[in-house]
Amino acid sequence: MKSAACLALIAFACSVCFSSAPAQNPAKAARKAHADRNKDGQVDGKEMKMEKNWEKTKAKVDKPWEAKADANKDGVVQPVESRGYFRAKSVVDRPWEEKADANSDGKVDWKEVKVYHKTQMDSDGNGAVSVEERRTYWVKTKSFVNTEIEKKYDKDSDGYLNWDEGKELLKAKYTVIQTNGKALVNTDMEAEFDANGDGVIDRAESSALMEAIK
Repeated sequence: MKSAACLALIAFACSVCFSSAPAQNPAKAARKAHADRNKDGQVDGKEMKMEKNWEKTKAKVDKPWEAKADANKDGVVQPVESRGYFRAKSVVDRPWEEKADANSDGKVDWKEVKVYHKTQMDSDGNGAVSVEERRTYWVKTKSFVNTEIEKKYDKDSDGYLNWDEGKELLKAKYTVIQTNGKALVNTDMEAEFDANGDGVIDRAESSALMEAIK
């Protein structure tokens, strides 16, 4: 009888413990679900490594623009989301945008912006942009501050990044690339170095970035 009573008491205690255990954090649950590639309910070493590599290609949502870019609302901004956000069309309301609006639809998309910049940079008209031409262009051109990241480097708070301010931003980006292998494109100025237009700058593409900020 005593042993039966003890077992009953233990069972009751266990049920209380489990019923009072706090619910798993939704964010952690989502991260585990993402890491569990084979969906066996466990995250092994290989899956953990894959998850860490994936972490390098996205950014946690901790800025206003990232919250807007986080299309699936999972708390992180992946390259495809960042690319989609920054390539969204903007309404033409500045003189340079009128020139960049190639199809005259009243909006400027990412491709039109890149073509416009390239046209303005190519001072000798040979169809290619050299390191010197790119540097000269950004020295005389101010980049409009669109994001919190750019705002961080806008030291004089005039709403634009001059070359000295922009160069500091690019230096910080270069450091991230050398550490993680790649970095998300977050600004117009960085987009000039995203040669294949995939929304990130990798080590191969970063050589042009390094030349520009020397």
